[in-house]
Amino acid sequence: MISVDVVIVGAGIIGCSTAFELSKSGLKIEVIEKHQPGAMGSGWTLAGVRQSGRHYAEIPLAKYSVDKWSCLNEILDHRTKYKQEGNLRLARNTAEDKIIQNLVKEQKKNGLEIEYLKNTKEISEICPSISENVISASYCPTDGHADPIDTLKAYKEAAQKNGVIFTNNEEVLDISEKGKTPQFFKLVRSRTPPGQALDIIATRRPFDDPEVERVYYRLQPVHSTIVSKTHQAYAINKTLMDKWQSWFVDAEFSVETLPSYKPQVAANPLTAFTLLPVESRYRFMLERAQNTIMGYIKGPVCRGQVALNVINDRFWVFFVDPDIAASEKVNAFYTSQKENLHLPAEKDSSALAVNWVKYAKRQGEYMRARTTFLNNEFKNEEHLSVSSIWDGDGDNTNASLTVFRHFDNATVVKGMVGQPTKTAWVIDYALLERIHYLLVAGFDVYGNYGHQLLTRLYMDFLRMEGESNFLNLLPPTTRHDLLDDWYQNASPELTDYLEGDINSFEQPSGIAFETDNPQQELYQLLSQYLAKVQPNASTYNKRLLSAEQFEALERLDSLPAQQATLMPETTMIVIQDDKNPDNIDVFTALRNSAHYNVNSLFEEEENREPSKDSITLVHGLLGSYPDAFWYINASEITSSIEKLKSIKSEADYKALLDDVGMRRTNPNFWAFSDKLMQWSSERYPIEGGLLDYNRLEDR
Repeated sequence: MISVDVVIVGAGIIGCSTAFELSKSGLKIEVIEKHQPGAMGSGWTLAGVRQSGRHYAEIPLAKYSVDKWSCLNEILDHRTKYKQEGNLRLARNTAEDKIIQNLVKEQKKNGLEIEYLKNTKEISEICPSISENVISASYCPTDGHADPIDTLKAYKEAAQKNGVIFTNNEEVLDISEKGKTPQFFKLVRSRTPPGQALDIIATRRPFDDPEVERVYYRLQPVHSTIVSKTHQAYAINKTLMDKWQSWFVDAEFSVETLPSYKPQVAANPLTAFTLLPVESRYRFMLERAQNTIMGYIKGPVCRGQVALNVINDRFWVFFVDPDIAASEKVNAFYTSQKENLHLPAEKDSSALAVNWVKYAKRQGEYMRARTTFLNNEFKNEEHLSVSSIWDGDGDNTNASLTVFRHFDNATVVKGMVGQPTKTAWVIDYALLERIHYLLVAGFDVYGNYGHQLLTRLYMDFLRMEGESNFLNLLPPTTRHDLLDDWYQNASPELTDYLEGDINSFEQPSGIAFETDNPQQELYQLLSQYLAKVQPNASTYNKRLLSAEQFEALERLDSLPAQQATLMPETTMIVIQDDKNPDNIDVFTALRNSAHYNVNSLFEEEENREPSKDSITLVHGLLGSYPDAFWYINASEITSSIEKLKSIKSEADYKALLDDVGMRRTNPNFWAFSDKLMQWSSERYPIEGGLLDYNRLEDR
């Protein structure tokens, strides 16, 4: 997001033309469109440019519009295919003829050039194919029509030439008053109903026995300072609530008895919620998938290096289509596997680490049963393909996610961000539900070492399950080769698990691959398949940065590994206008630390593969714990990137930071911080918060 003077909601003909006209005054403008420009009414219209038949008060404006249309091609430097071929309004009987005569009389009085054609002969001179059933007509020779798509495109491109920014696939959910801090609430369990003071039920986990007859879910106002590292905003609106209504109220199902609070039941969603429709449960989590995944990415379970080394530094996440997840056969399979899908949380918070062997065995049995199920289901010329992936229902930008690990913390964003990733996950209903219950609902930050260790170890299984789902879209030989590459230097135990439990699905892919790099080809197919629901990538301030300066920044994505390794995990690059220092834009450069595998609890450095380190550049603030700040003028971008490309040692990096960095020891640091936080609050009023500077490096 950027700072603008005007925001226009909707990129139809009204939005695009308004943006163009306003842009001529030098205003900074952004047009936000839920779908693509012209996707709704402006793309379906017949595009008549009509004066006749209008209310008399509209005639002057309609005449002005026609004058404008006559020179619009020149103004926009683009063909609109406007033609002034006239407009007939027809009468088929005496009653309609009277209406036509009165119309002509009134509109002539208001200065419109319009004629009354009193018979079929006069009409046929203008339209030879007119029906003999037509007895009279009005004719306005200055009416006409245009091509709606070409006209909209002309306005859009002309507006873009004037600096207007178009952001597609983004829905405007709310409009906040400038300077007004949003009021956030926390969902809590209370012993008391609305209207009475909150009496919060304090339990370690949300499914622990409340020991009351009735639980009330209440909203508690949040009055504390909002900090980015723990803030997870979940915006609720009418559209979302209507979906909840259809999934959980209007849907046909019955619950005769509520599930038990006993850990063996409550800790496993596949047991506790078996009476709720699977599609409803899955769609509830998919609708805000970023929030669902963020629940553990920003939660207490993802704190510290040992907890985070269970995931790669950057990977993409996709989801199985809900129609597949809701099929009767799939549901029957999940039901048959309830015993194998127990989660460590069922042992409360005092589990013994030795229980890992039991859970490992159950997960292995589940994966073998799952492979057998898939082999049986896809043996009769039925194959998994790109269409097996959720497409966001055409308008939900949660359909694909990118997870970034920053050593001991992590971030999740919408879309396929950055260069193609080493690994990817495809998450189905059972996996998404178990990830949430393992790492969010069932994780006890106060639990003993055994509980926390079991959680960490079990997540290895779930990560590999998600990776296995992705591999199933590839040819069988590629699946084996990629697993070998993803888990280089794996232990014998892990190798046995990979080869015996998760890698035995041998049915062909439903995709006809044409290259010798099926993984990259699959990424390209997924990118095309999900193109409509990818967040807009070009949101930088085009009035501050030239195209050449932005291209120089983008070259960070191809920074060689030698330089990438010297960069910290998270570098926030603040760029100021040379003439107006208060006008800034912000980018984040994220180091992707490569590993031979991510299956080791300790000694992570032994699994590092620095020769494959890379950088991903994103616009805006990404991450809660910056490691370094750059503070440069726009005119210094190209030279700063060139200096970065030449560094070869820690001393070189320190010298670079002397030129471009804003260290915490700088006397201007807090003024800089205030400016950055002001920028952030204007662009992220809902999801933003204060950054944590505890990880700022003294380099």
